Amino acid sequence: MSEKAKKVSIIIPMYNVAPHAKKCVESVLHQTYKELEIIIINDGSTDNTMSVVAPFRDLDERLKIISWPNHGVSAARNLGIEIATGEFIFFLDGDDWIADNCIERLICEQERENSDIVVGNYHRFRTSSSCFLIHVPEENYYTKTYTPAEWFAEYEDSSEYVLFVVPWGKLYRKKLFSNVRFPVGVKMEDAYTTYLTYLLADIIAFVNEPIYVYRINESGAMGSSSEIEKNPIKCLEEEGMLLSMLGMDMKVVMKKYHERILILKEQLMQSGDTGNNYHKVMSYLEILDKYGYRPD
Repeated sequence: MSEKAKKVSIIIPMYNVAPHAKKCVESVLHQTYKELEIIIINDGSTDNTMSVVAPFRDLDERLKIISWPNHGVSAARNLGIEIATGEFIFFLDGDDWIADNCIERLICEQERENSDIVVGNYHRFRTSSSCFLIHVPEENYYTKTYTPAEWFAEYEDSSEYVLFVVPWGKLYRKKLFSNVRFPVGVKMEDAYTTYLTYLLADIIAFVNEPIYVYRINESGAMGSSSEIEKNPIKCLEEEGMLLSMLGMDMKVVMKKYHERILILKEQLMQSGDTGNNYHKVMSYLEILDKYGYRPD
């Protein structure tokens, strides 16, 4: 650890998470790494989320609470980015929590390689049954660093793809967000955003240790989203265009784009929507078949 500790701004959007807010905040206050700025964005909660978190403000001067009308998680994260004064940023969802050594572990890895982004692994926790669904055994722990080109070539095609898309559980150098913002009013906003920070980074580190706990709420946004919403296509078009212009490996993006076209086709057929969108998708598939495209 360096002599002068680097400040980390932890940004926590909260909207109607009263049952889980206490555990979330306590996990941050219990961090072994102390040079923190804790920013809670109360995004127009209509339950008693504020009454749960407000007392913590009197217990720890590092904690800031900003309340505003509901604008959605993207706008809340963007506000946190504007407010943050730390050299690094960490996003935490208001119904999740982190291990006591989470920030210290990520900072240690950042300093080891001077990384711009450090990605940590996670557990999933199912609220309905109070059980963990993913466990990374200690014998599987490892760390590795990548250039952006290496990152897109290897990890976007891994079984852990979702881990690398979501914004939470990662330590980012704040300057990566000089121009990057989360799109407001768009579902799966992270798919349009996180890859931009990887391209702006010079060194990306991966810590295969579960330092974050993602809570699965079946009634939450992901649980209520359709397969089309969970697998957006436009973000891959944007990502693919940038990678192509940079001369980077396009195989993974092309493969995922093909997969999502097939998902869109099935969803449109199931819904009985055989209008313009359906014919557009079918024309894509016809063209790919004509020219012999086959995913690896």
